[in-house]
Amino acid sequence: MDSNAGTTATTHTITGLTGGTSYTFTVTASNAIGTGPASAPSNSVTINNPVPATTSLSPSSQTAGGAAFTLTVNGSGFVKGSVVKWNGGSLTTTYVSSTQLTAPITAADVATAGTVPVTVVNPTPGGGTSNAQTFTINNPAPTTTSLSPSSQTHGGAAFTLTVNGTGFVNGSVVQWKGGSRTTTYVSSTQVKAAITAADIAAAGTAQVTVFNAAPGGGTSNAQTFTIK
Repeated sequence: MDSNAGTTATTHTITGLTGGTSYTFTVTASNAIGTGPASAPSNSVTINNPVPATTSLSPSSQTAGGAAFTLTVNGSGFVKGSVVKWNGGSLTTTYVSSTQLTAPITAADVATAGTVPVTVVNPTPGGGTSNAQTFTINNPAPTTTSLSPSSQTHGGAAFTLTVNGTGFVNGSVVQWKGGSRTTTYVSSTQVKAAITAADIAAAGTAQVTVFNAAPGGGTSNAQTFTIK
């Protein structure tokens, strides 16, 4: 006689399991006569964390020298324990949902223009590193407001020109008639440039601008220097 007669195998779907966790389970057998005793816990199974993927950042850019802010990373496969990486360094990360994380970005993180790769790392088991999103730190567009001095007699000696304005950065370049001059960064509102005797050898005017490199940046409005 078949000892399994009247026995039916049942499949159960288990939900709500957490990635990165090991589970054990017990088995019971039931038939028309009744339910047998549960087996000892066995058959350990580990739920792997997914590999995360990123789709966008909010915001995705900031002006160099800006204030601290909160970065939102959108994507999929995020878990409690996911870590946002900024240029390879771990940030304090807040889990919002499986599709969103947030992390604080300091003023020091965006002090200098450039681009930063942002990724998400999920811990083992499973897990891994996501694709990267690019965060852009833009140089500001410079503006000039005045020159000191604003004039010089032609045929005079070399001198230092002070350019006042806003949005200057370490790397700003003063341009004299469109040509770059050796520039010293003083502050975000002032730069100095070396003007040669050849620059003021003849009477006339010179347009003075300030140039900030990409990303962002650009050329300022012009101030007129008079050579008398």
